[in-house]
Amino acid sequence: MIALMFNTGARVQEVLDLRLRDVRLEPPQHVCLRQGNKVRVCPILPRTAQPLDELVRRRSNDETDAPLFVN
Repeated sequence: MIALMFNTGARVQEVLDLRLRDVRLEPPQHVCLRQGNKVRVCPILPRTAQPLDELVRRRSNDETDAPLFVN
């Protein structure tokens, strides 16, 4: 989570609001950050995408509208 925040410059709430559908792990890798009714597409580095890929694969049975990060 911290690597993603550092890589994208995202705020905490933007990262917490990410859904599985907001992450693209095939090149070009990016995340869609939402704040209010604005959407920012932020590219992510491969070293940031790799742990996200593992997280998404573990959650592959979840629906795409499910939160990316859960506790």
